[in-house]
Amino acid sequence: MRSSLVTEAFFRIGYYGGEKVMARALVLDRVMEGQPLVSQSGLLQLPSGILTDIVNLLIGDKSTLASLAQVNSDCRQLARSSQFADINFNYANSRGQQLVSKLDQERISRRDNSKQRPTIGACVRRITTASYPDFVISFMRGGSSAQSEEQAHQQYKSIRADVQRVICSALPNLEVVVWHDAYPMEISFFKHLMESPARHLWLRRLPIERQTMVTFLEKPPIPSIWPLRSLVISLCLELLPREPSQEETHFELAPARFFDLLLRSCAPTLESLTWILTNKSINGKLIPQHSSDKPVSFPHLHFLRIGGLGPPRSILPSLFSAPLRNLSIHLQPDFELRDILADCGTSWHLETLVVQPLPESKEYAEFIAGFIARHETVKKLYVSEQAQARDATAHLDACVIPLFSTGRFEHLRTLSLTWGGSDYRQSDQYTVSVPVASLAAIACLASLEELSLGAGTKGGAYCRWLVDHDQLRDIFFKLKLKGLALYNDTYPWEVLSSSENFGRYYVTQSFTEDEMSDMLARLDLEETPGRLTRLLNGKSLERGYLLWEVLHRNRMLKQTEAWAAAFPSLEWTYFGQWLMGVKEELGDQTRKKAVPLTKMRDEHCRCQFLVDTFTIAGFET
Repeated sequence: MRSSLVTEAFFRIGYYGGEKVMARALVLDRVMEGQPLVSQSGLLQLPSGILTDIVNLLIGDKSTLASLAQVNSDCRQLARSSQFADINFNYANSRGQQLVSKLDQERISRRDNSKQRPTIGACVRRITTASYPDFVISFMRGGSSAQSEEQAHQQYKSIRADVQRVICSALPNLEVVVWHDAYPMEISFFKHLMESPARHLWLRRLPIERQTMVTFLEKPPIPSIWPLRSLVISLCLELLPREPSQEETHFELAPARFFDLLLRSCAPTLESLTWILTNKSINGKLIPQHSSDKPVSFPHLHFLRIGGLGPPRSILPSLFSAPLRNLSIHLQPDFELRDILADCGTSWHLETLVVQPLPESKEYAEFIAGFIARHETVKKLYVSEQAQARDATAHLDACVIPLFSTGRFEHLRTLSLTWGGSDYRQSDQYTVSVPVASLAAIACLASLEELSLGAGTKGGAYCRWLVDHDQLRDIFFKLKLKGLALYNDTYPWEVLSSSENFGRYYVTQSFTEDEMSDMLARLDLEETPGRLTRLLNGKSLERGYLLWEVLHRNRMLKQTEAWAAAFPSLEWTYFGQWLMGVKEELGDQTRKKAVPLTKMRDEHCRCQFLVDTFTIAGFET
């Protein structure tokens, strides 16, 4: 199982909370595009698969790949299969512009059927555009006149048009396009994307002029079938100009109709859909069905993540009727799903269910709890409240947690729960408690292996849950936990006298003389142990902060070891913003030793391992 290799994987790859997954190299036959090898080197006579494995071992080793590229033309293409597998276009970067120019020249040669050498374009698997027009325009123009600004706009649009043409017809092995842009799109944008070989697409921001949207619908560039496999719409859709003229009464339904057509075109092949779109015009009204519209289905859709205000309501019932295995719903106050969820029945293939946050309305929260109860065979469940949910707006304890003591969730392996209750405006509510009855209900889940609990507001000085580890261990003693994460947890501090100051645990860099020995307890983890000793004896300005970090880390290691002694299956923990692994002591398999798996604490809870463990992530991560 994956969890049994967690600690080994961390040590092997140097995982520090957000490791980037590098694109794998393509086999040499594909990047050569049918052209014969020139070299008779014994290395290049190896099967293509073995050559690819060799190059994959060099991923991230820029100097070695550069040396390989200098051997001969064949080795250059072999090295390029890794060097250019994942490229990022920043339009303000001169090297990026040179690469676009080179790829555009290759595009022209392909169009004209010119005889060409092995190309860079054949090596590209993933392309990311990360453009920031305000910065780019300022970078380009060197002046502030209206004429200079217009020239910069035109230059920016020209470079972006070159990139679009390259994507369309210069990258035969392109698989993924990640497009970030804050500059209005033209009609040609979607046309070029749809003509590219890419089958995975992530769109972010995407301003669209109102007249462009209307033109889309008058003559849609969307083909009847667009064979995408995964689509991420993560947009704050801006419709420019922001104030429509009075005569544009027909525009109200244009965005929803456009996205309705887009989803229909890729429905037969789509396997993964992430839809996080904040624009009320998408779901303001139901879209009138056209006489040409046929019933739509998503026969291969296994992954669905929706948030914001959701996809067009005309498509939602079909999405929830798909054979889903992973479903994440990020509810918004204006995103009403009751009717659709009531009609969609039970997804019998569902393995992962994420619901965040629970609605503030008790009636709606009870309905969501009923939807969760219908899917008692899930293996992974994530439910959270709003951070400020209190009293009449907090429903996790009353609506969802009682489900766990019924004995119905027999297949649940991974559970994440987050309570609200915090109110930073009131000092007496600086800490939050989790009801013992709720913890006892969780302890009834005999199949549970990975558990995440959190309460209050995330991050830094606002961590609110004063955790009693001894109490938790007593409650969960029957569980066979392999992983345990506690979020927003704070701890008692001897130099702080009042309970309301527990919330400042992470910013009060104070300690008593009696705690000095705790700081020296894990010198084996220090790269330079002598530096810690000098800090203890010194008076530098950073002394308090650095010593507190060491003391806090050692405290969390000690807590992890206490859990490992009580739970023999435990492999990792996340306490006090530190990700910890559990290893057997050398020569004594009965004793467990905790080790930090990151170089520093993860103050903002961004660890990708935890995200992947307790939620669902798409290709964009």
